[in-house]
Amino acid sequence: MTIDIYQKKYYIKINMTSYINEEILCEAYTRLNINIFNDKEKLAVLEKSLKDFFGERARFYLGQDVEIKVDFEEGSLITKLKVVGGAVAVMATALASYGSFRESVVQISQDATTLAQSANLEVIFRTKAAYCDRVSSERRKGIFGRVEDLIRKLDDVHEKVGQSKLPTSPISLKQFNSSTDALIAWDLASDKFFNKLTDIPTIACLSAGLLEELEKLPENTPWESDLTGASFRATLANTNAKLGGDIAGAAARYAASIREVKKSMRRRVDQHAPKPT
Repeated sequence: MTIDIYQKKYYIKINMTSYINEEILCEAYTRLNINIFNDKEKLAVLEKSLKDFFGERARFYLGQDVEIKVDFEEGSLITKLKVVGGAVAVMATALASYGSFRESVVQISQDATTLAQSANLEVIFRTKAAYCDRVSSERRKGIFGRVEDLIRKLDDVHEKVGQSKLPTSPISLKQFNSSTDALIAWDLASDKFFNKLTDIPTIACLSAGLLEELEKLPENTPWESDLTGASFRATLANTNAKLGGDIAGAAARYAASIREVKKSMRRRVDQHAPKPT
């Protein structure tokens, strides 16, 4: 089976049999103030019941080729449940159902969240932990949860830039510059995310999808043409030349930033895309 990612001039066809490494697709964490860690018999029973419960649901939500891991730590009882599997395989199934990279990521992330929540509740149910003994529980983000975060943050930048108007005051200029700052921060966050991945098909698949989202951002500010208009010159006449220079600089900074961010992601796609045979 292959997975196809389309993105303007990019067409990425990934042979799913080529993936090697597995990623954390879903992770649940609970900490309970109960003293059964040293009772190995009870712990073994709990582990089996959780694997049966978690495994059946994980295979339903995330596919048959997943592995369930249950780890216990003392303190008084810390339970970590993980679903690991090939991210490319999960994406292939989702794309067949939802069509787009964005919708696939969102749905997988939501399914993983639902799965983690149910796992945490099952731990509490199986241990019969009283409310006062439930120290904490977390639905930790798997790989698709982190990709969804990147998409949402990019959406915020897109909305702010797309709705921005020509800044005519230091305050409005600062607000626009915060959008460029957020774009630069997004680029650093995406680099950090990809640097943690080692599976080439996974990197190729996710970078092509994120590039598709990046390409939705405009190359220039919506108001760049206004910088040469009469109304802008009139505004400057009533303010100062420095503000005008700062506004023009903000437009140039955004254009340079989005250009470099897109270039960086295209380079990642080109580097990891399967080579023609």
